[in-house]
Amino acid sequence: MTRRSFSKSRLCHVNSGKTVALNPLVLGLLLLLSLIPLTYAADPTTQERYLILARRFSPIYYQGVGPTPRADYICAFNFDGDWKGDNNWNHCTDTQYRMKAYVYYSVEETTTHFFIHYAAFHARDYKGGSLYGQLLNLGKEMYKKYKDQIGNIPGVEEAQLSHENDMEGCLVIAEKEGEDPRSARVVGVETLAHDQFTPYFVNPRPNLFNRDDTRIRVEDGTHPWIFVEPKGHGQKNYTGKEKQVATESTHITYRYTGRAEEPSGRGIEEVGYDLIPLYSTLWQHAQVTQPDDTYGEVFDYGVVKAQAFDPVKHKAEDWQHDIGKVGSSFRGETEGKDKARPPWGWFDVFDKSIHQGDWFFNPAPLVKKHYQFDDKFSLAYVFNPYLGITPSLWK
Repeated sequence: MTRRSFSKSRLCHVNSGKTVALNPLVLGLLLLLSLIPLTYAADPTTQERYLILARRFSPIYYQGVGPTPRADYICAFNFDGDWKGDNNWNHCTDTQYRMKAYVYYSVEETTTHFFIHYAAFHARDYKGGSLYGQLLNLGKEMYKKYKDQIGNIPGVEEAQLSHENDMEGCLVIAEKEGEDPRSARVVGVETLAHDQFTPYFVNPRPNLFNRDDTRIRVEDGTHPWIFVEPKGHGQKNYTGKEKQVATESTHITYRYTGRAEEPSGRGIEEVGYDLIPLYSTLWQHAQVTQPDDTYGEVFDYGVVKAQAFDPVKHKAEDWQHDIGKVGSSFRGETEGKDKARPPWGWFDVFDKSIHQGDWFFNPAPLVKKHYQFDDKFSLAYVFNPYLGITPSLWK
């Protein structure tokens, strides 16, 4: 395994030709400093600002519960105390491991909007069961064999039923009203369900996406209601209609409380969850150039192009950042191999113009396109740590 360091080394040397003996205490401090990421993670002010945002817009999840309830519990990837991906399927049903409720979050900011990603992890995706999964895999093999004769069918090669680990999520788009994050308001929510992004509207404009199935319910103006399917965990807007509430006989309502609670397993209940930053957890573990215990696949994202807002010149500048290779799918050996992905591994199987990682690394252009925002909608980031755009950049 090759793990890439998060931080960049700072080297200083004196051209005197002399060997300088460093005090052990000074050397220790220098080594400690070299381990601190040169990112917003070292800035408590920035952390607090975006945690306030993540709390303010935290979703309310209506989680359907199927015949294997613990597989439908939202939890942390390392719920079992380790960062191995290929033991989560078995540990999922082992009651010695508590499945406390955590939701991962990440925030990016332009001059006009906040983009708050929320990702919910489940230890299993068990839709269809093993037999159906085997039949699907057989069908996929046949499709690959005769693809030249029958032509391309979108979604076939990416299709998968049961697999170890699962992560799906949503993106809350909030319009800024001043610099206080507590004044921002939700204008849209996009969800991921089985490799397909779907935009939902708080206030659909007349004659534009003005249908019931495009609306998102937002409690108190800040907390979107998200329906999470049992078994497969795809996320959609919660409608309260029979198709959703009658899917299974029971469900869990997850709300942000700042406390990671565990479902009791005694039927319909409300459970509190806590938030975990993606950047300092799953993203840090993704800094690998070869597969490891956490990530079964790596992907070379190369150079990502975007716009950054220069506060000194007070204008948008073209920006590019070399992300390179990082872990892109969780290691999983049971059922589908390495099929679950973190947010930077997501893509839309029906829209090939959206490349893997676009929705996470550079959401602004896609959101503008999906919601048909006008030119007042800014594409220039003032904060995007994945592209190296942080307050310290301009100092």
